[in-house]
Amino acid sequence: MNGESFLNELEEIIRNLRNENQDVLILSDEIKSSIVKSESDIKVGRIMSNDEALQHFAECLKRK
Repeated sequence: MNGESFLNELEEIIRNLRNENQDVLILSDEIKSSIVKSESDIKVGRIMSNDEALQHFAECLKRK
C-alpha cells in the first residue's frame, strides 16, 4: 500500500470513529502507535510523536 492510499484509508477510518456530538476522536494507544509508525514510514523514517501524527491527520481532515 502506498502512502497516499494509506492516508486516504486512515482518514476514512478516523471519520468513522469521530464522535458526532463532540467532534472528538478517541484513539487507543495501539492505534496511536500504529499511526506514528506508519507516518514515520511515509516520511522516510522520520519519527513523529503522537501529537505530531494526530495533528497531521487533523489537518488532512480539515481539507476534506
